[in-house]
Amino acid sequence: MIIPFRSDLELDEKPYATFALIGINVAIYFLVDTLKPEELQMFYQNWGFSAFEFGILRMLTSMFLHGGLMHLIGNMLFLWIYGPGVERALSPVGFVAYYIFFGVAAVLMHWLSLKPYDIDQPLIGASGAISGVMGAFFVIYPTIKIRHCLIIFPRLQFSLPAWLVLGYWFILQWDSASKHDMSSVAFFAHIGGFLAGFVVTTYLKFGGDFKRAFSKVKAHAAIDEAQNLPDDVDPRVGMTAIKEVLDQSPDNPNLKYWYAVMSLRAGRTEAAERMIDGILPCIPEEDVKGRLSGHILRSAFRPVDPHESVMEFGLLLENNGNTRESYELFRDYLARHPDAQRPAQYRYRMGELLNKLDRADEARVIFEELAGGDKRDPLVQAAEFEMKKLTFGR
Repeated sequence: MIIPFRSDLELDEKPYATFALIGINVAIYFLVDTLKPEELQMFYQNWGFSAFEFGILRMLTSMFLHGGLMHLIGNMLFLWIYGPGVERALSPVGFVAYYIFFGVAAVLMHWLSLKPYDIDQPLIGASGAISGVMGAFFVIYPTIKIRHCLIIFPRLQFSLPAWLVLGYWFILQWDSASKHDMSSVAFFAHIGGFLAGFVVTTYLKFGGDFKRAFSKVKAHAAIDEAQNLPDDVDPRVGMTAIKEVLDQSPDNPNLKYWYAVMSLRAGRTEAAERMIDGILPCIPEEDVKGRLSGHILRSAFRPVDPHESVMEFGLLLENNGNTRESYELFRDYLARHPDAQRPAQYRYRMGELLNKLDRADEARVIFEELAGGDKRDPLVQAAEFEMKKLTFGR
């Protein structure tokens, strides 16, 4: 059996809201599990959602009850995988609020789909709310890889993009629900929760533009197809797949990048060059890796001014809060290229960055060195001004 066990999403902060929801579910399960079998059944009847006892309280309480240990473990595993990323996007408070909303939507979908033979069965479980979290993850992080393993061979692992994993999961839920079997699994609750998560997050992220939401997923699917194209397949297949989506999303830099790459593989250098010219204007400055990739690809067609590239990349690092890395970039570049053009500009930038890093004494040494040059040089004048600021304070 293959199971997912984690996502490759890197988090800046601990997902405390996700931890709290998992803790509450686990605590309630083990408290309720102390009841005798007949008491436990009565407890589910009283606190699970029932079509005969329609009310918001039962909708809420049903989300925190589970019918067995494996039921609990399965739900908490999926909440552990997908919850932290959605929490980061929605904020902890927003995540909890939407988690409850997704759960209520799932219960309502289940209620609307009830058949006569299961109308008296109480609905329990967090899977509806967690399905909503999965729907939100599908919209926000379609390209994030979800790691899987074989239970009998846990070391045998592989990764798949979230859009594929969650899309396939949703299709399975829909197929199972459409068979109208007498399964104890509330498939329609899963469908309702997932759709609620998808719709709400589409409104939050794309202003309700479902076309944009789907086009993003389609774009990543086309890129994945191009990236994994076998060597013996004509690269024009990848070009065609990407071009179809690119026509719908002409400002997507990732699509342009991979169209250029596939064009190069197919020997269509002119098509690649035309596409490359439009990549950098579409990449936001905060996307350091994306802009660097664009520069590297562009260097395949025309001479690149190393001074311009290093300066821009250093500025990108600084603007994204990587001041130390920006300083080290200039320092190492000068160390490796002592004959670089305009070394004074690198030195000046190093002085500014050292000052930002609260290393004023080192910055002063650099500015003193630069201030000894031609007084008519604007850079020398700027260095003198920085010296005065260091001497008299800002």
